[in-house]
Amino acid sequence: MDSVQRLNLFLISLLLLCSAICLTILVPFYAAEALGRGVTVTQSGQVIGSIFIVNIILTPLVTRYIPVVGARTLLLTGCMVCAVGNIGYSLLATVWDTDQFFFLSLLGRVVVGAGDSATSATAYTLAGQQAGEGDQGKVLGLAEACFGVGTMIGPCVGGFLYQRWGFGVPFMSCGIVLLIVGIVSCFFLTNLSENNKDTSSKAVTWSHILMSDGVLVSMLMVVMASSAFAWYTASLAPYLSTTYGLSVGQTGLVLMVNGLVYTFFTPVFGWLTDTWLDGMTTQIVGNLLIAVSYMFIGPIPPLQALGLGGHVWVLVVAVGVQGLGSAALYLGSLLHMMRAVAGQGEQSHGMVSSLWCMAEWGGAYAGASLGSWSYDTVGFPTGTMVEGGLVMVVTILVMGAAIWG
Repeated sequence: MDSVQRLNLFLISLLLLCSAICLTILVPFYAAEALGRGVTVTQSGQVIGSIFIVNIILTPLVTRYIPVVGARTLLLTGCMVCAVGNIGYSLLATVWDTDQFFFLSLLGRVVVGAGDSATSATAYTLAGQQAGEGDQGKVLGLAEACFGVGTMIGPCVGGFLYQRWGFGVPFMSCGIVLLIVGIVSCFFLTNLSENNKDTSSKAVTWSHILMSDGVLVSMLMVVMASSAFAWYTASLAPYLSTTYGLSVGQTGLVLMVNGLVYTFFTPVFGWLTDTWLDGMTTQIVGNLLIAVSYMFIGPIPPLQALGLGGHVWVLVVAVGVQGLGSAALYLGSLLHMMRAVAGQGEQSHGMVSSLWCMAEWGGAYAGASLGSWSYDTVGFPTGTMVEGGLVMVVTILVMGAAIWG
């Protein structure tokens, strides 16, 4: 890579870092703050998960305009919208009415989600342009690792700022930082495809992309992993507080374990997929690890009967194993889908990135909503047992199809 490509990759990775912080900064404290205003854990899950629905709806629309306005313009626009949304979210600190707090929380997440849909649909496409085909695993692994750093830092920083200065400061701080990064990127980020436009006149359709080898299966695997990733976003904080007496800051540290392992191993799997591991194998290994981790996060009722309940270290190790599995699954699936449309132009890669993000957001919304609902109805351990079992069944079916297909 030359100096321009290195600078581009740095700025794209920085934007992904800040975007991930914006998405996860509320996880350690929002549910507890909402409970104090009369909002249930199920409603909190709907608020947290609403951003995923927004991404599912808007990501295909964003992708459609990549050839018209360019990936760079859409990336920077999404960055600015996301920053403004977070700054506006800080004003919720002054709202105490239950219905108003719930409605405005949803509205704020919709705005942030609108910005994130543009960011997520274009960032990986631009990152992939910074290196040749043989190094895409390393480049995308680095970019995704920065997103992982954001998911790790977000809950920790959010919990710390919330405990020191209250509800509004985490969102205000995050929004201002993202705004500054976006302004700097406006001057220094270059879209290399502007100098080498895709001259192919053949229209690329969604059906063509979906029917490409392994795309639909990879999307299914991403849906399952993402549902597990978001399953306890609204319920982990109250569960750790009532079961182990952990504070908001300590909950952020538990979530940090997932992000730390994910961040470290994403570039490792990027290197492995560039050398000898294929994308489908990496996905299967990743989801198997996630399924196993979910047996111990609660832990599930049968393991509690064996004496593994009541030990917070078991949960922490399980969260770390989930981070390892997520690193393999997300990187492996993105590369597998990208390689399925190799050589078909920037729009094809943008459409693949959008499908990947839509699968991620769809699974995350289902996970956040069902996870919080299961916490209110059957409890945390039973809910995680059901989720882990579903991930395991789907992964075994995919593995069987891969072996005998």
